[in-house]
Amino acid sequence: MENKPVQTVQTKKGLPKQTLIFITFLIAVTIVLLGLAVYTQKITPPSPTISNKVIFPSYAHTDLVLTAPEKSGLNTYSTNINITTGGDKVTAAQLELSFDPKVLLNVQVQTGTFIQNPVVLLKKVDQQNGRISLAIGVPLGEKGVSGSGTVATITFTEEPSATGSTVLDFLPKTAVTAQGVAQSVLKTSTGSLFFVNQTESPAPASGTTSAQ
Repeated sequence: MENKPVQTVQTKKGLPKQTLIFITFLIAVTIVLLGLAVYTQKITPPSPTISNKVIFPSYAHTDLVLTAPEKSGLNTYSTNINITTGGDKVTAAQLELSFDPKVLLNVQVQTGTFIQNPVVLLKKVDQQNGRISLAIGVPLGEKGVSGSGTVATITFTEEPSATGSTVLDFLPKTAVTAQGVAQSVLKTSTGSLFFVNQTESPAPASGTTSAQ
């Protein structure tokens, strides 16, 4: 008998079916995670916004406003410092204002009628440096005043050769005191814009000062 060589057939064994499913699952999860990572990087978080809204103290209700200067005589103008207390019972007011001494001349300040027979604690006009200081209060033993009215009146003349515009404005030391409140109850103070030797109508200045 003739002996024939025996051929060994090697059967290639593939990976188990469960292993293939597991590997496929891992690949799918990896793709999803990579996709989420890329998407997250592309999203720019919103920038925080800064609000310019001024929050006034709850005890501050009083407003001071300089009216537009009006002609009251030959080359003479006047502007009122008006007050609205918003319920505060005002006992005193310290008014500190600035002006351009090269444009506004012969500046004077007088007490208004909001506080009847006020006690004048300070009254000064520094023409050289352009500053007005007036501190008044209710008479001793009297209650605070509430409502609206004129605290003081400022008069001035304009420099004949000056042109353009100038501002009368409140300084940070301006304050108003009221019954039962230790701090200043001044909420806002608004200055006034004056057109020098021009026909334009004066207008309130845009700047305001918050409560101290």
